Amino acid sequence: MDLRSRLNLVVVLMMLLIASAGVIFSVLNARQSVKREVDTSIRTVSNMLDIGLQDVYAKQHPGDYLSHLIDQIEQQRHIHIHVNPAINTSVSAQSSQNQLPETQQTPPWFGNLVRPEPQSQSRKVQINDHIYQITLRDNPDDEINEAWGEAQGLFYLLALQSLLVWVLCHFILGQALKPLPTLLTGLRRIESGNYNTYLAECSLPEYKQITDAFNHAMTSLQIKTAENRLLTQHSLNLQEQERQTLARELHDELAQSLTGIKAVASSIQMAYPQSKQAVESILSICDDLFLVVRSMMRRLRPCSLDELGLAASLQELVSDWQQLNPACQITLNLDLKHEVQNSDASIHLFRIVQESLNNISRHSHASLAEIKLQTTQHGSLELTISDNGIGFENNSKAKGFGLLGIRERVETLNGILQIDSQSEHGTRLVVSVPIPS
Repeated sequence: MDLRSRLNLVVVLMMLLIASAGVIFSVLNARQSVKREVDTSIRTVSNMLDIGLQDVYAKQHPGDYLSHLIDQIEQQRHIHIHVNPAINTSVSAQSSQNQLPETQQTPPWFGNLVRPEPQSQSRKVQINDHIYQITLRDNPDDEINEAWGEAQGLFYLLALQSLLVWVLCHFILGQALKPLPTLLTGLRRIESGNYNTYLAECSLPEYKQITDAFNHAMTSLQIKTAENRLLTQHSLNLQEQERQTLARELHDELAQSLTGIKAVASSIQMAYPQSKQAVESILSICDDLFLVVRSMMRRLRPCSLDELGLAASLQELVSDWQQLNPACQITLNLDLKHEVQNSDASIHLFRIVQESLNNISRHSHASLAEIKLQTTQHGSLELTISDNGIGFENNSKAKGFGLLGIRERVETLNGILQIDSQSEHGTRLVVSVPIPS
């Protein structure tokens, strides 16, 4: 659940709590009001009945007087009177009218909550040898209906107020949290290596401080990234220059020295035929050293890269690697519209392939591998290296310095590196760089 939903839920719970408190207060207030009204009615009617019964024997027609008294009491609110046995039909009819079908208008739950404890009082009177029992009972139904009418208005007001507050909070929270997705998108772009991300300014002061700090950090990061890229490029160039110097020294010094040793050995063999076995051993050692020196020179700086170009160098590199790793079948596909003329781009792409082949032979345990270098429709070079080895998890931190070196070379070429790998499902490395002029 996102932050906005959680805040909306908190607002809803708070409004429900306030509404519940309002309902409880309204119910308690209605209960006290109903009880107070019923108590007053019971007390008033009881006094009225007592006074009337004191005068009933002084009347000429006590039965008629008692019937009239009962009719007057029946007119009072909140009271139900019952005479046993009945004096006349008027009392029974009046009593049936006090059943108040209006209670059906009030919800049962409200009536049960506000209805007070039932009260009743009884009086006995003897008239003409007949004993009548008069029973007074409270009947708060009409008062409960009035209380419900008042509480209903309050409930509607609380509901409307809660709805308006929720709508207002929902709108305010929406406006306040609106910049968060943009900020999150910017952070994710930074995580993916896109440092050209800037945020638009916000009207809220708090978010404006965040966006200003974010944009300032982006500017500083771009400057530092550019400086680091230049430093890396300079370091790689120095490294390649040093390798080229070593390769030249091996070719000019050690190779010529070996050639001289072979010439001297041949002269010794001609002058001293009995030393043939020793001379042949010297010549064999020199030939082995020639192979070692040639291999070292090729690793330091392949001569074919300067003489024949990147495509031929990659073919030679793949051929040599296949001979050393016969268990893995490798395929090289070249689809270049033009030969790469830039020497820096050529050596960096060559080193990327070289390092990738080293990783395949050392770590992947692959049986199939493919290298593809092509010119895309968008005018860029795309190098794809894939295998069916054991792979690795992309979130793994232990990726070694090989991939780090590849990433630095790609950044030096202002390119994009994508690595797609999953444990037991092989690895796919895609390098896309602009075609250098």
